[in-house]
Amino acid sequence: MAEHSGAAKSAKKNYLSRSWALLTSEKGWYKPILVFAAVFCIPVAGPILGTLGLIGYSLEWARLTAWGIDAVPKQRNVNIGGCLGSGWRGFWVRTCWGLLFGLALGLLQLLLSMLFLMPLAFVLGLLSVIIGAVGLAASLRAAIYEKFGAGFGFSQLWQMIRRDTDGFFTIVGVQLLGGIIIGAVGMVVAMLTLGRIIPSLMPYVTILQQGNAAGMDALNIVDSIMQVFLGMSPVLAVVGFVVRLVSVVFELLSCTVAGLWMRQFDVASWGAPSDPLPAEEA
Repeated sequence: MAEHSGAAKSAKKNYLSRSWALLTSEKGWYKPILVFAAVFCIPVAGPILGTLGLIGYSLEWARLTAWGIDAVPKQRNVNIGGCLGSGWRGFWVRTCWGLLFGLALGLLQLLLSMLFLMPLAFVLGLLSVIIGAVGLAASLRAAIYEKFGAGFGFSQLWQMIRRDTDGFFTIVGVQLLGGIIIGAVGMVVAMLTLGRIIPSLMPYVTILQQGNAAGMDALNIVDSIMQVFLGMSPVLAVVGFVVRLVSVVFELLSCTVAGLWMRQFDVASWGAPSDPLPAEEA
């Protein structure tokens, strides 16, 4: 009995590696990722359709995972309407969770930053990531029940987090890692862009230092900056596409980690959305 319990506990610790194995287990696994990244690049409608489609696609896969099915992401015969519907429901569940707690945390973080209490502000930033993970788990509950209101089972969500806190923080860690990678890429791009812009502005800085501001032409400054951006546009487009790829991968991984975490709570035995979770096994 003790050996079986230890093996089960060990399996719980491998949510991320199991999620990655499921994602990459089928030939051509990268094709849906490329498609979603390309959809995001479509002007105007792309970000909307990409967001709803990706959330729905991820949740539909994670829903099967939570039911105990070791499925892989579909590459053919994808129910686009079903994914958009699930994505719409999941998007609003996450948005409502963000509005419930994110605004208060954001204001408090801003206040602490203004008071130079940066360590506390960092802690609040981490709390916002935790709330995002709760919103993800809530959206998966809504996908399982196919009901918007199921995403607000506060008691049931708390029971799951309390029973396997380590597993829940794996979801937090995956989302945090994705945010760090995307943020790091953005910072590098910003530094490279500034490194190109600043030299082109140096002649205007010299004019200011000489007190000859009347000789400055705002249009020339704007034109210099625009020329830099136009020159870097191919690089920025490639980097933007890579960032989209990374964000798609981490959305898929975090949703599936949530599904693997949730399957241990005997999803098949769940009753109505307001019912408590099945009793925990001794």
